[in-house]
Amino acid sequence: MISLLKRPSFQSLISQKYIRAKSGVAFGDLVRLTRLKKARAFLLGGNMKIETISEAIGYPNVEHFIRLFKREYGKTPAQFRNEANKDRKSR
Repeated sequence: MISLLKRPSFQSLISQKYIRAKSGVAFGDLVRLTRLKKARAFLLGGNMKIETISEAIGYPNVEHFIRLFKREYGKTPAQFRNEANKDRKSR
């Protein structure tokens, strides 16, 4: 039993359950949300290509990144950036 508890996969499972208990969010969802928040910061902070942002936050497949971003924020990364730039110019 003790050797089972020392296995990395078992420790990972315990860690994931602990994170969910403390945050109320599944570990995978927490990772995804953290990555997408970082993507928003990149989109607001400069003119990095969307492909570059996708890779920088850990999504090598840009289509997958765009799909996740749109599901979370209701618009594509390009739409998000364009609207943010319009808001800045109108101030």
